[in-house]
Amino acid sequence: MEKCLKHLWATNQEGYCFMCEQERSQQLMRKELKKEQQLDSIVTSIIDQFTSRAKTGKIKYGVDLDRTDLSLLEWIEHAKQEHMDAILYLEKIKQTIQNGEKEVY
Repeated sequence: MEKCLKHLWATNQEGYCFMCEQERSQQLMRKELKKEQQLDSIVTSIIDQFTSRAKTGKIKYGVDLDRTDLSLLEWIEHAKQEHMDAILYLEKIKQTIQNGEKEVY
């Protein structure tokens, strides 16, 4: 079995690994959505980010949001933790702006 040079995963008969296949599928879907709905660049960017985040989570944790092993309270706790992180990031940005710090890229 061949290995993908880009992702170092085993490839299928067509020569694509799991990630290459996902990327190819995402590109086709993005083109089709743009054609059908005339999506703007911001919406397209967010769709790409959601897709990338979903793939990363599946690879990193081995599960996706279709999982059934969490209770509603556990889902609420996950969401709460994510929102707490977001508030911390917003506060950091706010303080950086208020202190007149230069942005570093």
